Amino acid sequence: MHTERFSEHNSGLPSMATGVAKGNDGFVWVSTLDGICRYDGYQFKTYRANPSDYNTSISNQFIKILCIDNTTFALLNNNGQAFIFSAKDKSFRLYPSPERFNASDFFYVTDISLDADKNLYLVSPNKKLKIPYGQEDEVDAGNAKLLSVNSYYAADTVGVSWNIEGGALIKKVEGNPSFIRKKITTVDSYSTFNDVVCTATDADGNIWIALQSSEVAIMSPNDNVKFLSETGSTEAFHTQFDKINTIEVSRQGGVWLGGDNGVYRVIKDGNGYKTTKYEKKNCIVTDILEDSRKNIWVATERKGLMLLVESAKDSFITMENEWKFSYPPTLFKINCLFEDYQGVVWLGSPDGITLLDNQFDKPADIKFFFYNSETTNLQYSFITDIKEDDEHKIWISTFGGGIYYCGSDRMLGVPLELQKLDLVKEPLDSEIVLALYPTKNSRICVLTQKSFVVINSKSDKTQYFNFGNGAVLRSNSIKRHTNDMVTIASNSGFYIVNTSQLNQIEYDPSIILSEFKFLKSADDEDNMDDINTVSNVELEHDNKDFSIRFASTDYRSGTQIRYAYRLYPFSDKWTYTNEPVASYTNIPYGKYELTIRCTNSDGNWSSHERNLNITVLPSNWETPWAYLLYFLILCLFIAGIVYAYSRFYRLRTKMELDAELSEEKMRFFTDISHEIRTPLTLISAPIEKLSSSQTLTDEEQKLVGVMKKNTQRMTKMIDQLLDFSKFSSHHIELNLNKFKISDIFDSLSKIFQTKSQEKNITLSFANNVGDAPIIADYDKMETVMINLVSNAMKFTPVDGNIIVGANKDGDNLILTVTDNGCGIDKKELSSIFNRFMTNSHNMELGKGIGLSIVKEIVDKHGGKITVDSEKGKGSKFTVTIPMSNASYVEKDFYDESPTQTESVHSHSNYTILINEDNAELRRFIVDTLSGDYTVIEAEDGRIGVEKTKEYMPDLVITDIMMPHMNGQEYCAEVKQYADTSHIPVVMLTAKTDMQSKLDLLKIGATDYITKPFSMAYLKARIANIISEREMLQRFYQKSLIEADKDIVVEKKDAESPDMREASAIIDAVTEIIPDFDATVDTLADKLKISRTALSAKCKTYFSLTPNEVIRDVRLRRAVELMKTTDMNIQQISIEIGIADQRYFSRVFKAKYGVTPSEYRGNS
Repeated sequence: MHTERFSEHNSGLPSMATGVAKGNDGFVWVSTLDGICRYDGYQFKTYRANPSDYNTSISNQFIKILCIDNTTFALLNNNGQAFIFSAKDKSFRLYPSPERFNASDFFYVTDISLDADKNLYLVSPNKKLKIPYGQEDEVDAGNAKLLSVNSYYAADTVGVSWNIEGGALIKKVEGNPSFIRKKITTVDSYSTFNDVVCTATDADGNIWIALQSSEVAIMSPNDNVKFLSETGSTEAFHTQFDKINTIEVSRQGGVWLGGDNGVYRVIKDGNGYKTTKYEKKNCIVTDILEDSRKNIWVATERKGLMLLVESAKDSFITMENEWKFSYPPTLFKINCLFEDYQGVVWLGSPDGITLLDNQFDKPADIKFFFYNSETTNLQYSFITDIKEDDEHKIWISTFGGGIYYCGSDRMLGVPLELQKLDLVKEPLDSEIVLALYPTKNSRICVLTQKSFVVINSKSDKTQYFNFGNGAVLRSNSIKRHTNDMVTIASNSGFYIVNTSQLNQIEYDPSIILSEFKFLKSADDEDNMDDINTVSNVELEHDNKDFSIRFASTDYRSGTQIRYAYRLYPFSDKWTYTNEPVASYTNIPYGKYELTIRCTNSDGNWSSHERNLNITVLPSNWETPWAYLLYFLILCLFIAGIVYAYSRFYRLRTKMELDAELSEEKMRFFTDISHEIRTPLTLISAPIEKLSSSQTLTDEEQKLVGVMKKNTQRMTKMIDQLLDFSKFSSHHIELNLNKFKISDIFDSLSKIFQTKSQEKNITLSFANNVGDAPIIADYDKMETVMINLVSNAMKFTPVDGNIIVGANKDGDNLILTVTDNGCGIDKKELSSIFNRFMTNSHNMELGKGIGLSIVKEIVDKHGGKITVDSEKGKGSKFTVTIPMSNASYVEKDFYDESPTQTESVHSHSNYTILINEDNAELRRFIVDTLSGDYTVIEAEDGRIGVEKTKEYMPDLVITDIMMPHMNGQEYCAEVKQYADTSHIPVVMLTAKTDMQSKLDLLKIGATDYITKPFSMAYLKARIANIISEREMLQRFYQKSLIEADKDIVVEKKDAESPDMREASAIIDAVTEIIPDFDATVDTLADKLKISRTALSAKCKTYFSLTPNEVIRDVRLRRAVELMKTTDMNIQQISIEIGIADQRYFSRVFKAKYGVTPSEYRGNS
């Protein structure tokens, strides 16, 4: 039996307790001197009568309580007043009532009582008032047996009784007869003198007990207790010993004691005992095992495993001596030891399991086998106990991982096949298992933090037993006593348990509901204390967060009871807890059923369930009408998306078609311009050649001038047509530069001088900007002004006036072109800048694209163009653009540095490949260049690649538009092939915009020439490229081969492709020169290129043969060694790969003018 005391000092009682009653619903009700309290096994809830509700003074000092039914109680206070308390509505009704009784009828109530029919009697010295059950107006003077105020309340079916002693509520619980608790002393159960660390039973039936108070007690079979001293004597009084942590009964008689400072052997010696101490400071022994071969294994907390050798000088073999090299490095703390039927010793530690064989010749030969969660399926490695059953199956308990087992067919050195014991039907109340003990019939006794559990490993059936409140149990503490009995250590003594006669107290508790609390409400009055009397609860949508407290009617041990609850269909899973409360938040509207289950104090689940129907009412926006509205809105939304998507799809399709059409137009204009530029080149080049002739007559020169002028005009028209196609396709980019407006005005004056004279038109310029710098695309702005002035010239009559003006407005440039021509109809002003739009009264045929190009260019500059016109009076075009670069993005800037030309001279030893599909133009270029260079022809890109690889030309001139492989593809092919990547490529193109030119340079082109081109310019450009190559050869020779310190290689030069390739050749040569047999083939293999390509590259970069490059690099290395080392000339010769010292001296003198010895002497 154990007892609990509840007083106003250690519980929720508001004052001294005076009476107790237990309702049929399971609650315990207590009368106190400050109200009535309801107890649900966990907490007290207090109710008081409100004095303002009565016409007379009342008192809440109740001295007696009787239970009439589940929710009605009779109370008597110290003022002689009786009350009937309704727990349902928490009301107090006074008897006799002042409203129902005259003053002469009042009497002082001295006692209250109930008969078998639940009639209530109010008793005074001379009167008795009978209040029939359910009535209050009948008086009967019959006799009633009065009950004593301090009488016991009858014990319930599970052995719990309630009593009032000294103003406190006393609960007494009868213990389980299968568990016999033994105390060492009669003082308080929880005294350190009863705090048992471990036990063991010797062959005589004596129980050896290690206490937390550093004492060792010996309890005889007739419960006599004596205390062991360190000298071996036994005393009847408490005697101090070392702090003992484990006790092992010896197979040779006596016991082994493991303490904080070593091991004791205790054997019988007459009437006392003889003790032998094997000292080991600060080792803290945790377990001792004497195996079948009489080896004494000692587990410690800090020193790991030790083997006790009684005959040795140093009594212990440890990791610090003979096991220094074989002991597991992390095995410091060991919790338990066990030997199985095969003689294998098992060590359980916080890190896993270690096995060793006890059959050995020398301790140093012992092998340790370690297993943990990484090498087995052991999820938790903290081992608390290891035992073996009758079938030789090993059982392992863990701290947090439950129970594991291993079959009998195990072998040392083979990985352990561990299986977890999964109790599907009735899982353990805690995964923290402190100890276990296999018994007969496949039963396992298990000790958790909360309970003693008996598991049938075959059927998974479990039985729970509890030790009562406050019992703290120990790891590895189940020890065999006698036969089927075991001992279990705790902080309140130890228990003797008969495992073969374990009887559970069969009690099936029910659930009582204590309180329904609204979590969002701060007022306790809103909570429902009478929740136990209702079966349905309705919650508003804005007050649906709640918690509900509940309790079991098993009052034996509230801490041992587990609960499970489920709110269906919010969740179909059970929530398991030890706390008697369930909380829910944000529950959607709907109908739910809350189901609560519990175990009894022994941990067995009750068959009773408590159900509570909960309805959460919907908000206005969650009603069916609201969802109908949402559905309609969703339909409209989907319809809108479908409409928007279909419209978007149509627009995207249209844009794709427009883009394809634009690309086709762009391609068409490009092809046309290219096809026209090629014959133009064939026309303009001969004309240019004729114009430079000195044999022409004046008339012939005049005719040649007319042809040249019209050729240039046609070229300009082609440029304008190509510009229009680019603007249409948005492929145009700006080439911004700094200029003055006077430059454009001067150009306009020259261009339109003849035209204005022909029509006698006065063309004047008004420059109000002066020489202010303007940042824009000069060529395109010149095109804008030419188009505007040209347009004015067309529609201005003879003897008319055109004024071109320039003004400044803040950071903007304003250009105007004013004429006094025919003017434009107002209906046509809105479309004047549209493509192919012309004046309906045009005096000349126009293309109708000039003003469209003008607007595109102005828009590209971020400006605007407007027109003011009055029919018959003339027109005024106004262009406004920014003058600074703040309005342009970075990509609009291009740096076009002019190419500096050198004088053209003969380079007849150079080979040039002409790659052109037009036979006439190709033949013309070949004829022009044949006098100065060796020229090879190719009619398309594919043949050009083949001839490039075959002849390795010094320079390639290629057209862009060719069949089979165009010029861009040809250039990319040549540049990516290692043998030809060094060859300069000049592109002939009909594209004049900067972006196209940049694209050509990006793929590796050396330069580009726009068709139609001057043959004189082409020859000059070729000569310049070759001269630049010769300069690079001299530069590379000095900087790379001769290592001239005066040559400074800038970063941009060092990062150039040519510099990188030239450096790679020199690096490869430097690597092979120590080899006496190094040849040109060796160098070519090193660079992974052909011998022909190597020769071409050496010629291009150094103007040397490969052999000369190897020779010069060797000589450069020789010079370096002379300056930086003390090596002699012969050593240096060998170091650079020249075996013949005379040959070395000869070539060195040829290079530097002195012999190696003279060079060293001079330096």
